[in-house]
Amino acid sequence: SFISTCSGLSKESSSSYSQQLNPPVVSAYSWSLVDGQTGELIWAKDANERTEIASLTKIMTAYTVIKSLKLLKKDRITTFLTVPHRAVQVIGTSANLSEGDRLAIIDLLYGLMLPSGNDSAVTLAEGCGKFMIDAWGSNKVMKNKLEKYLNIKSVKDISSADPMDIFIRCMNRIATKIGLSKTCFSNPHGPVSYTHLTLPTKAQVQISVVAVSLKKK
Repeated sequence: SFISTCSGLSKESSSSYSQQLNPPVVSAYSWSLVDGQTGELIWAKDANERTEIASLTKIMTAYTVIKSLKLLKKDRITTFLTVPHRAVQVIGTSANLSEGDRLAIIDLLYGLMLPSGNDSAVTLAEGCGKFMIDAWGSNKVMKNKLEKYLNIKSVKDISSADPMDIFIRCMNRIATKIGLSKTCFSNPHGPVSYTHLTLPTKAQVQISVVAVSLKKK
């Protein structure tokens, strides 16, 4: 699938753009082109069919990391994570991390977004998931915040949970809050999965907005 935004069009030109020109030739089986300023759909093919999210996932992973650190009052420059075993086991694009490496979260975010590192994604997801589990048991105030943030009500749900699952739950909660009600994340890096799906048009608009917000942060 393919999704893209264009910006710089006036309100008048964006509405007439698709009427004046033929749609582009795109080989993807589903795609959409949206005005990045107005959110107006210009062209699309099978835009209402759920499709794989692929590496767009990493934008949501980065956004979830930043939002989680803010909630937990941790700094991305001075907070470090150790690369776990399962991070170096993932296949695909890599930041060439080694098991046991200890890196600042800011460096892992670069490793996530620049080389599209699957190993960085797993390291960040597991590390931030652990932070949330630890913080949940630290005090009542933080517990209440995380219960609301993650929609978790019982001790058992989080105290014995896989940190990765907690992080992915957080990704899906944030996705719902920004309007991606038909999107489901099942991993932090984007490999094909029957449960890792989205709608191209909706994801394009909202994830593009998230990407711009990451630049500002």
